[in-house]
Amino acid sequence: MTWPPFNLAHAVRLSCRGLLVPLKVFGMQRRSSQFGFLGALLGCLAIVGCGGGAEQAATQRLRRQQAKSAQVELDVDHLSEAIGYLRRYVELEPTEAAKQIVYHLNAKLPEQAGDSQWKAPALLSRLPEPLTRDISRNVFESPTFITADAGYLSECWVLSRIVRWVTEAPMLDERLEAWLKSEDNSLDASERRDLRTAIRLFDWVVCNIQLEPMQVDEAGLQAGRFPWIDFPMTQLPPDLKLPSFLEFQGPGYRRQAFDTIWLGTGDFLQRSAAFLLLCRQAGLDACTLGLKNPQSTDASAPPIPWLLGVRIGQRLFLFEPQLGLPVPGPQQRGVATLDEARNDPTVLRRLNVPGWFEYPVQRSAVGFAAALVDVPPAAMSGRMARLQEALTGSDRMVVAVDADALGERLAACRGVTESQLWVVPFQAIAYAEAIAESRRRNPLYRDAAILRQGIIRGSSPMAKARWAHLTGRHDAPETERPPAARVSYLGLRRSEAEIDRLPIEVELQDAIGLRRQLGQDDAEWEARIQIAQQQLRSAKMAAGFWLGCLELDSGRWESAAAWFQKRTLDPEPNGQWAPGARFALARAEERLDRTDRAIELLKTSGDPQEHGNRIRARLLSRDEESAAKEESAADADGQPQADEEASAVPADPSAK
Repeated sequence: MTWPPFNLAHAVRLSCRGLLVPLKVFGMQRRSSQFGFLGALLGCLAIVGCGGGAEQAATQRLRRQQAKSAQVELDVDHLSEAIGYLRRYVELEPTEAAKQIVYHLNAKLPEQAGDSQWKAPALLSRLPEPLTRDISRNVFESPTFITADAGYLSECWVLSRIVRWVTEAPMLDERLEAWLKSEDNSLDASERRDLRTAIRLFDWVVCNIQLEPMQVDEAGLQAGRFPWIDFPMTQLPPDLKLPSFLEFQGPGYRRQAFDTIWLGTGDFLQRSAAFLLLCRQAGLDACTLGLKNPQSTDASAPPIPWLLGVRIGQRLFLFEPQLGLPVPGPQQRGVATLDEARNDPTVLRRLNVPGWFEYPVQRSAVGFAAALVDVPPAAMSGRMARLQEALTGSDRMVVAVDADALGERLAACRGVTESQLWVVPFQAIAYAEAIAESRRRNPLYRDAAILRQGIIRGSSPMAKARWAHLTGRHDAPETERPPAARVSYLGLRRSEAEIDRLPIEVELQDAIGLRRQLGQDDAEWEARIQIAQQQLRSAKMAAGFWLGCLELDSGRWESAAAWFQKRTLDPEPNGQWAPGARFALARAEERLDRTDRAIELLKTSGDPQEHGNRIRARLLSRDEESAAKEESAADADGQPQADEEASAVPADPSAK
């Protein structure tokens, strides 16, 4: 057999191509392996020797180019690049940002030996099979990062930023702040700090996520009780296919947890899921507590979600998302624990409002309490565990969860019978996937979603404002780009006169991306104008409400009260944000020591959270009565009142 003549330059080109393929396809490998491969390649070339002068020069040029290319790849900090795209996820347009995030993560954290042998957590295997069957196994098992991971990681990023700025903000509840500082709460310093974090995050959830009714009904739709709802109807529309275990507009799962935070509205189960996401980023073990269904004889029936528990030491402290307040402890002080709710009959009994509302759970039902654990499918994967180890410093966020270990810690708390995965978040995933598939099949459903939520999706001005708000970028110079949350929200609050001029204001049409298509008839153009005006008004009211929330979270109580009253309730006293604005306004008035006004607002009839609001009003009245008794006792002891002390102060001589 005759071999062809050896051509060194051709061999170099083939070798360089062989080096470039793994770099481009599989991403960055470890530095040592790449330098070793490159060094071995160059060593082999040196041993082979050189041919003619032209070939030698070509070889040297190729060596230099290849070495430079390899060094550029090695110098890229792929993890920092991925985090950079997460920071600007909305600004850069989510679809394009997702591609870059996945590329850089796979370059930084390539598949490792054993990754393909993914083992399902024991808790996952106990879920009903239909729930996990409709979730792509790729989400659980893929050893490399997939496109869906970008959305999950962007959510983790936002949640971690919310936790940072919210927990640094002033406490909203003065009563609980005083209780935490007192000596009768039996908490050590670390436990006190963790419980303060839980209280602060819960207050943020109930003030920033307006409570929706559990069932979507015509009256609620007409009253605007379901802002941003995908389908403003109660009957399943034609061609919308749902799995047999889901119902249309089902409670808890008609919207996923992060969407509940993003849109600022949800029922009590969605509020619960949102709170659990925030607790995870804060390093707190939390769960939904479930009770046995008294009407079911099936021992395997899933528990009925009740309220929220946060593990502090070996105790679960209770938070009621439907009532919008932590469960008051014995003597109406502090926050109750599950153990206290089981043993002290007054704890749950005092959640009744005689003549108005009766709390549906009695002490006898709390004998069985299951810890329902919320762990996203992606968080159970091996690739997220690798990423968790790589995240450090200010970039750190919780992306991976050991579901079984979390379940064991919660099950060990006093009063907890068992732990299991909560089915509602998995139902929400299946529901969202079914809705997305229906939109792909039917353009009408897609257009309806754009009409309902287009102003707050993608890279719209509202989406950018919301991103800045949630990630803690609240203030910046007006010239800075992208603008901060306050500036962005203010820019969305166009005057009514400006909105009315939209049909003839070409500059405004251009500013919002509204252009008349060639050949479009007058009727269709007028319909588009009316839809755009409706969206501008929706954006204006939402921006006003969220500006009030931003002021409330910043401790600017007077400014918050003004935004809720003058910019939300006065223009639309029965508008879609009115219930949330009334509650948040009451909280601001409470901090301003205008207790009578706060109580008046909390006693408004018809609000979805009225039951819990009336309990809070009762607690405020109790505090006022207690303060009055203390003042009376002081007077009886002969101590001077404040006005007597003031009158005894000598007048300012300069005033004469």
